Formats: sequence, structure tokens, C-alpha cells
Amino acid sequence: MKFRTNNSIYDFHTMNFMRTDFLKTVEESRLEASASKASLPRSCHIGNNTANNWAVLKLFPQAYLVQYDHTTYGLDDVCAPWLILDDYGIVSKCFDPRGNLMNHVNKMHINIFLRELDKVKYSRHLNYAIPARHEDKPLFNYFYGTATELAKSINQSKVTFDSEEMLGQKRILALIFKKMAKEKELHLVFHKWVAVSKKGYLTIQNINRITYETDKIQIYTKQDVMMYNGFIDDLINRFFDCLENIKLHIVESQTLPRLSYPWVTLQLSYLIPCIRDYSLDNSLSEFQHAGGSASQYYVNESCFSIKMNKLVEKLIRYGYLPENFQLKVVPSFSCQLFATTAESSNILENMLSEWRSVLNQNMPMTKQMIYKLTEVTEPRSLVLGFKKEINRLSLTKLKTLLDKFNSISHHKLPIAHIPNINHNTYNKYGIKQNLISSCQIHFPENIMNFKWGELDILVKLLAEISISSVQ
Repeated sequence: MKFRTNNSIYDFHTMNFMRTDFLKTVEESRLEASASKASLPRSCHIGNNTANNWAVLKLFPQAYLVQYDHTTYGLDDVCAPWLILDDYGIVSKCFDPRGNLMNHVNKMHINIFLRELDKVKYSRHLNYAIPARHEDKPLFNYFYGTATELAKSINQSKVTFDSEEMLGQKRILALIFKKMAKEKELHLVFHKWVAVSKKGYLTIQNINRITYETDKIQIYTKQDVMMYNGFIDDLINRFFDCLENIKLHIVESQTLPRLSYPWVTLQLSYLIPCIRDYSLDNSLSEFQHAGGSASQYYVNESCFSIKMNKLVEKLIRYGYLPENFQLKVVPSFSCQLFATTAESSNILENMLSEWRSVLNQNMPMTKQMIYKLTEVTEPRSLVLGFKKEINRLSLTKLKTLLDKFNSISHHKLPIAHIPNINHNTYNKYGIKQNLISSCQIHFPENIMNFKWGELDILVKLLAEISISSVQ
């Protein structure tokens, strides 16, 4: 399908409206964000956010966190909001899906715990509904409060989460949902259903099919259970009523009532800040979104991009996005490359200088690698191939500088994450987020001239260099 704009014809089956800016330098992204009237959301999950998330707020004064609030138990292996983590991924406190303490997990490394956890058994259990308390607060209220204080201390920004973002765009979203229902395209915006299970857990299930009969809509889950049979207006009201209850639970610690509602696609959650910004200024056409360890790559997955392109096409036709819409993902996972003291800053500067020498010595392969990052969904194999081309002396220098940096810094490198990786020590976690407000975040001057792709390769190379280190 093709769609004509004022200047060109877009082919929605071949063009991606959302792409990752690995080819831009850090300074270019900073200048672009500073000049833009659009907002710069940094998406992450509610829970134990690693230091790279908070460093984004330091690097981009206009950035703010939008936290995903519908994670499930056991599957969120980075933020893990059923755990209270100490430094470097050590478990301080663990709760089961019913909110009971699991004391045998204390002082265990999160990687060990995750390997022992039956992820399939609890994979549909929503974390925000875990009836646990920490520091006399419901778990998600505790994490939200911690994030709110941190964001304020770094760049005076306000932390939001998906449910709150959607409530803020209630009028526009209601119109979009009605148009989607009229065209029998609700599957582009709703793909899961939240409901209480027979055992009393709040769970989330995939929607299997949506049928349309006269004025009514029927929604079925994978087990072909009908979860809804009614009018679109009633479905919209139910959706926003439930989001209001979730917001009150997270922000004000109110008890959750019995909930049953549809949940939105990942594609729509990315587009909501764009829809809002465009409604306020229809001169906008380019938007930025700071991505994390996984999102900067899964946008390359065909199943994600095809659904995104179809949804963007609809929203352009409806007038809620500009004809020449483009959403650029800033690959901000490498924002972890910061120091907290003058001494550690000097070491990090030297590490980046050594890395520049490595890149210059392997320039043809470096350029090829960065371009490939814009296409791949799993970059580790690329990094392993590049590592084989780096001379042993350079690897030794990088490892020596890494060890020296970590020996004097509470903030340690690397923070490493690959989803669902079958490796005992690859995934690494930084200092616990409660301590970040007491740190002074300093970026070395020479980091600004690096391309994001060059920095992302470095972070992953450091993970490989230290892959067998004790955790």
C-alpha cells in the first residue's frame, strides 16, 4: 500500500517510520533535541532502573522518563519490580506473586535467581498488582516515588508511566479507538486483555480475535474465552476507568478494585507522546525517543515494524500524525559511560581515547558494523566478530582501564543486558538507583564526538571482556 504526501510517495511495506540513530554522534542528538519543540521521552520499566537510564536525564536536560507499567512476573529481567536490588544485582528482598517474602533469595545474584525461577508459570502475572510493601509503601508506589525523587534531583523532570500518559490523551485516544472500531482495526491498538484469574491473580493474556456484529464488539482471548461483548463507547469508558484506578494505585497507594480491560500494543505506547506533541504543534514532523538495551534493536524486527507502519498509516490518515512522520530512537544504553569523580573521569576519557584508536585501526569494519546495527535484532554476534579483529594489546589496554575505573568508582562498568540470554554472567547491573542521587554524573568531553553505534559496540565489547568476572 502506498500513501502520497506533498513531496513523495511512502510505501508502508518497505519504509520504517521508526528507526534507531546509530549513525548520529552524541552531540548531534543533543543539538537536535535542544532545537526540537517535541518532547524527548526515555522509556523504561517501573522497578530497579539501572544507572544508564538516569544518565540520559543528565545528558539531555529536556528528557523525561515514561515507565512501562504492565510488566509481568519473572519476564522483566532488568528492572525486576518484584525484587529490591542492592548494588550490582544482589537481591536484598524478594516477593512472590502473592506478595510473600522469599527470604532464601536474599543476597543471591539476580542472574542466579532468574535461572531458578519458573518464568512460564508466572509469565502472565502483572507486577503492579503484587500485594507487597517495602518501606511501608505498596511496591509500585515505592518504585514510582524513588524514580520521581531521582528525576527531580537530576533535571527537574516529571516521571510518568503509560497509564498516566494515556489518561492525558483521553479525548484523542477515544476518537482513535472509535475510528479503529468503525474500520474493524482494533487489533492495531489493543492486543491483550487484563483480568483476574480463577486463583485471584491479576493476569494479562493475548487477544486471539476481535469480532464485529452490528454495533457490538466481541473480544476473545487465546483460550477463545469471550472477555467483552458490548459497544465501543462502553469499552472505551471501561479502559480509561481502569487506567485511572491503576494511576491512583501507583501514585497514591490506593487499593486496586477488580479490573478487566484491554491493553494497548507496544507500537501505540511509543506513539502517544508523538500524538500529544503533534496535537499541540502541527508543524512537527520528526520526533525523538530515547531507547534502552532492547528497544534500540527490536524496532528492526519485521513483526514490530510492520505493525508500527500499519498503525502510523492509520494515524496519518486520521490526521493525528504528520504526513512525513519520523520517530528516531536515540540508542541511549551507552549513557552508562559516565564518571562520578575527577579521577574516574580521567580514566574514562583515556578509555574512550583508546577506543577511538581501535576504531581508526579498523575503520572499514567499523563503518560496516555501525550500518549493520541499524538492521540487526541481535547485535552480540557482530561484536564477537569485531572482537576477533582487535589486536590483543588493545584489548588488554581496554581491560586494564576498565579494571582501574571500577577499582575507584562506585558506579561500575559495564551495565550489560541481552534479553533471555542463556549465559551465567553476561547480564550485569550497576549501583542501586537509590544511591544515584548522591552521585555527580560527569560525561567525558570526548564522548560527544562518538557515534552512538561506536559507543554501543564499546559497551558490548566491555561486557564480553568481563564476561566471566565474579558477580
